Amino acid sequence: MKIAAYVNDDGELTSLYKKGRFRLYEGEAKTWRPIGDISFEMSADASLPNVRETIETAATSLGECKIILSSEARGFFYSYFAELGVSSWKSNASVLDALPTVEKGEREKAEAAAAAGCESAHEGCSSGGCGSKGRKKLVQLQPVTAAEPLIPAEDLGNGHYRFDLANELKKNPLLNSRQALIPILSQTPFETLEIICDHIPRWFMQRVAELDLDAAIVTLEAPAHGVKATVTRKPGYETSPRRAPVSLSGGCA
Repeated sequence: MKIAAYVNDDGELTSLYKKGRFRLYEGEAKTWRPIGDISFEMSADASLPNVRETIETAATSLGECKIILSSEARGFFYSYFAELGVSSWKSNASVLDALPTVEKGEREKAEAAAAAGCESAHEGCSSGGCGSKGRKKLVQLQPVTAAEPLIPAEDLGNGHYRFDLANELKKNPLLNSRQALIPILSQTPFETLEIICDHIPRWFMQRVAELDLDAAIVTLEAPAHGVKATVTRKPGYETSPRRAPVSLSGGCA
């Protein structure tokens, strides 16, 4: 397995928002060797197109490696890597101590996904069949899925709800905006839904339109920061929960 650890000049794991480089490792269990470095430098005043170009260049340079490890796993950089098919893990341990944990988690994730696919395709397998071992429990670092509402919105009564996305992402670094919001948007029977966030995820307005919803965006005034999106149902829209297809390719956190 190949894992790209994002490290600083001292070889310690650091955040993608800090100066560093990707150090590509190959190995398994407790045996790992570095096979090359990939530069990743982002200017503090880089425009959004430049940020995306830099991330896309890094993801392409990683080649078949689709796993990155750093000291953080939240924010736009990580969400955009996720959109490009690269999963993110975080650890405060040393690189060589963290790599076996990430490898184990990735393998268990793959096994769980395979088991889930097998169970759905072969419901009622015998004890000796493909699903006989059951689904493995994922390790704590494994990002949550959005098959069901993970974090309910605050019920303000009379069909009005509020969800503080910024706060939830701060509490759970492994959560991203898609995982948090899509279940709420598609399954909560709201009349109005207030969403507080640092910025509007780039996928948000398209999904709102797909769900036949409207959204009004306002900038929060000091001392608060960020924006508030007020989502409403279009006239004549059925208020019972609807289960729209859920995309988990990753999004801006």
